[in-house]
Amino acid sequence: MSLIILAKEGYRMFRRTINIRKHGYPRYDGNAEEICNKIVKACWNGTYLQTSLGNFPEFYMRDLGISADALISLGYEQEVYKSLQYCLNIYSANGKITTTITPENKPVDIFRYAPDSLAFLLRTLRAAKADDLVKTYEPFLIEQVKLFKEQVIHDESGLVNIKPYSSMRDHSRRKSSCYDNCMAAMIRSELGRLGLENPLKKYNYADLIKLNFWNGNAFHDDLKSDKITGDANVFPFWCEVFNDTQMAKKSIAAIRHEKLDEPYPLRYESGKLIGRTSPWTLFAPNYEGSTSWMHLGLCYLDVLSRHDSALFKESLDKITRLIEKEGNMLEVYNEDGTPYGNFWYAADDSLIWAAKYLQLRKTVI
Repeated sequence: MSLIILAKEGYRMFRRTINIRKHGYPRYDGNAEEICNKIVKACWNGTYLQTSLGNFPEFYMRDLGISADALISLGYEQEVYKSLQYCLNIYSANGKITTTITPENKPVDIFRYAPDSLAFLLRTLRAAKADDLVKTYEPFLIEQVKLFKEQVIHDESGLVNIKPYSSMRDHSRRKSSCYDNCMAAMIRSELGRLGLENPLKKYNYADLIKLNFWNGNAFHDDLKSDKITGDANVFPFWCEVFNDTQMAKKSIAAIRHEKLDEPYPLRYESGKLIGRTSPWTLFAPNYEGSTSWMHLGLCYLDVLSRHDSALFKESLDKITRLIEKEGNMLEVYNEDGTPYGNFWYAADDSLIWAAKYLQLRKTVI
């Protein structure tokens, strides 16, 4: 990512942070469902579904991918399809799949190549039933799959290489994280579903992930750490690498033991993010540490909905109350339950993730 683009992105967010400090967050009228419906509708800009109306009024592959099933279930099939057209046109013209496309239509990685960009693109193409786009862009997709294997996968073991990548938790420098290996598993699965050439077919990711990350009671964060983290214990199930309810209940119990679902679901870890961090934590300390993240929490609720219905309802009610308290969906919260923020950065608002809340809410009505 060029320093010019990074500076421009940072300046835009800083200007918004000043505005939030002066005027507070925007509020939407209504109950949680009405608030979230307004947010999702506003995130469609006529060309693509942008990640938010605040810090990230642009395209993020991860955020569309996480929200795609929910958006489609809510009737946004065409908007998801057009968002795929938009990103594939830009990606293919530039010969790369990136985490982000800026408001100026520039594809960039924040902050470096991310294994989940390809994973969520393939998943969203399949969810949208965009077979025509798969056919049109097949040569480009095959090229990018080969690039992924060369850049990310250790050929002998099949695991993600021990080197820095951007990821869901891009401020943390992890060493072959459980999350990234789940993304490799998802790529393998989605390539099979889409009928594309599959260089990952020879690897059994369920066996690899269980052998290398499962300690009998929970998944640990990466190959060099036995730390129990939120994303490591959500995505093995969210990505459907595992569908074993007994395993899921053990991971849920580990999450609760570490109090990762407090004050709101879900935190990455129980302590502040220290060591093995990127330089950007100078501007946003503990941004991805003991803070509660709404997109991670909503993915956790996806898992709860399949494996613990009582806790699912309890957790959904907690998020409902939070949305109605704020009159908005905010990005991230401090340990004391206040919105994350400092001199440089205020938590984002009005996020496309609101679609996931609406989908989850439908399951209890």
